Amino acid sequence: MSRGLTFAYLALTLALFFYSYGFVDLNLTLSAEPHLFSLVSSLQGLVYFNRPLSTQIYLFFVFAFFSLYLLVLNKSRSLKLTKFPLRLVVVLAVIFSLFYPFLSSDLFKYLFSAKMVVLYHANPHVVTPDFFASDPWIRFMRWVHTYAHDDPLLSARAWQVRASHVPLQTRRRFLVPLVDLACRQVVLPAFSLKTNASYLTIILCP
Repeated sequence: MSRGLTFAYLALTLALFFYSYGFVDLNLTLSAEPHLFSLVSSLQGLVYFNRPLSTQIYLFFVFAFFSLYLLVLNKSRSLKLTKFPLRLVVVLAVIFSLFYPFLSSDLFKYLFSAKMVVLYHANPHVVTPDFFASDPWIRFMRWVHTYAHDDPLLSARAWQVRASHVPLQTRRRFLVPLVDLACRQVVLPAFSLKTNASYLTIILCP
């Protein structure tokens, strides 16, 4: 992949990394370190209190990532991209592992459902989270008045993930893409999709 495309992907991903922390819930403090706290607060001000500008930024990211995606696919299908950009994919996966899970606030709901089962011995499918109003997680969760709609096995799996020593964002943004990449190395050849374009169609899809 050309240096220009590599730089564009890295620059956009790093910019989106910072933008993601603007979605930190206002009741959730990730760090008391003054510089980090100030940075996150500034980003929250953009996301929560300047919605028109935030919307424009978000749409820019969508347009930019899809434009890069189509450009890479065009180069790979025209055989201008002859080598699979494995290092770029791994670097992007590492950066994504540090993202705040913005637009995925239901993730906390899944984890709390598991917490209800393990710590409170309650069934999240018949008891709502707001029943445990003293739990500190309630402050930054969404849909605390609704029952769990996910499969019961997902709650158990979510707690297993939560209880491990690997940071949540790392598991979600880093391990999953790498496992997916490993699967593609087996699954895609089985369907005779052996070109760079076939891999990149799935791996780099925004």
